[in-house]
Amino acid sequence: MNDLNVGRNDMGGCGTYTDALGFGGVTPAGQFNSTEEWNGVSWTETSNLSTARNDMANVLGASVLGLCAGGSTGSATGATEEWSATSITTKTVSTD
Repeated sequence: MNDLNVGRNDMGGCGTYTDALGFGGVTPAGQFNSTEEWNGVSWTETSNLSTARNDMANVLGASVLGLCAGGSTGSATGATEEWSATSITTKTVSTD
């Protein structure tokens, strides 16, 4: 099993042992907006969140769709972003 490309804490995540996503988090340099995809063997950096944040809620509706909702950007945020495997993109669904 391989490590994340960027070590961080307070990140969000969703998925299964062989198909997962890791969103955002905090590094020593501050909040992070990276999204990484897990394929059961290794992590690959994919499209970033438009809002760097930590402590968010994440849900996986299917193996090709993930949602990142809320969290902290220094203050509470209700922003929601959708990750799509079909287009390999993250798009903003709603903002504060």
